[in-house]
Amino acid sequence: MKTTRQLILIVSTVFVAQNLVAQDKLYTKTNQVLNVEIIEQTDNLLKYRLSDYNDGTTFTINKRKVAKIEYGNGLIDMVGNENPRKKRPIGISASFAHLFSDESNYIAATMGYFIIPQIDLQINLATGFWRGTYVTAGGKFHLNSNYSKNRTTPFSGFLLGYESGNTFLDIPFGVNFIGNKGLSLSLSLNERIFLTEVNHTTFLELSAGWKFDW
Repeated sequence: MKTTRQLILIVSTVFVAQNLVAQDKLYTKTNQVLNVEIIEQTDNLLKYRLSDYNDGTTFTINKRKVAKIEYGNGLIDMVGNENPRKKRPIGISASFAHLFSDESNYIAATMGYFIIPQIDLQINLATGFWRGTYVTAGGKFHLNSNYSKNRTTPFSGFLLGYESGNTFLDIPFGVNFIGNKGLSLSLSLNERIFLTEVNHTTFLELSAGWKFDW
């Protein structure tokens, strides 16, 4: 009888120990560490159960709020956070542009948001020295993958703009760099095509700003 009890105790201890070892750990960006069982991952969401509760309730969290997942087998999943454009999707910047057609210059303020690591939606407000003000809005498309660690990426895009009764389309070709702490630098050559008149111009733009965590 005593031997049977000891055997049951040993088996129970091993079973509990295996569960503790095998459980996953979920690290959030608010510095929480949760003992969980990962159920499912999609592009944007993560479903899990808490290991400390046995009621089977499934929880859902946006992956932008997750820092990393440490699986029970030792595998670590950074859920794309190694990509600086996913880790810091919100940005503000200031830029200087030089138009080659008439040698004029502009300064601009920009707000942007990476909806995915490849697409940065932007709105820009610019004013020229001795010239008027214009506004543009659109997207820039960065050549990288969801799990890319590259801090420097080439980009192109389409931005629709308006200035003094003229509607135009800006098509940039450039390169962007994001530093470890969020510093963002871009250099691009842009073609501006006027839609209300048969005309176009080329300009060079240099921008500097900051990217923020979600």
